[in-house]
Amino acid sequence: MHEIVIHESAEDELNATALFYELREPNLGEEFLKELTVSLNRIRERPFSFSLVFDEYRRSLLSRFPYIV
Repeated sequence: MHEIVIHESAEDELNATALFYELREPNLGEEFLKELTVSLNRIRERPFSFSLVFDEYRRSLLSRFPYIV
C-alpha cells in the first residue's frame, strides 16, 4: 500500500472545512471527514485507478461534498 502524506496547511484547511459543515448541520462535519477518509483509502489501495489531471497528478472526487483529493 502507498503512503499518503497530508501537508500541515492542508490538514488545517480540512479541519476548518469539517467545522464549517458541523456548524451548518450536526454530524455533517463528521460525514465530510468520513467521506474524505474513504477517498484516501481508495487512493492508497489503488492509486493508478484515478484520472490523470496533469503530468503524474491524479484526482479523486468526493461524491457528496464539492472537493477533489
